[in-house]
Amino acid sequence: MMQPTPTAPTTPGGPTAGGAPTASTPATGLAASVSAQARRTPDAVAVLDGARRIDYAGLEAASAAVADTLRRHGVLAGQSVAICLPRSWQLVCAMLGVRRVGAVVVPLDA
Repeated sequence: MMQPTPTAPTTPGGPTAGGAPTASTPATGLAASVSAQARRTPDAVAVLDGARRIDYAGLEAASAAVADTLRRHGVLAGQSVAICLPRSWQLVCAMLGVRRVGAVVVPLDA
């Protein structure tokens, strides 16, 4: 389960000019790159996890759902979000969703 942990803003582009993070900070870096790839090649395989194949469209949809849930729970850009999942396609989607919000991923061993 993901639990937001309030911290000082630490990600570039996350905080506003006044230092306070915002809920609508656009995805940058890896999250933006994956979104762009999903627009170019939505049917291409993005994640292989055993027999499970996730295409870029599916990865984009799953990470967007995570990001939306985090925003509804008040997670802001620059905050830390701990994730405790085994190494899997779900972990990839969760981590990408956190980055889409502009938050910091804190992976915990599952």
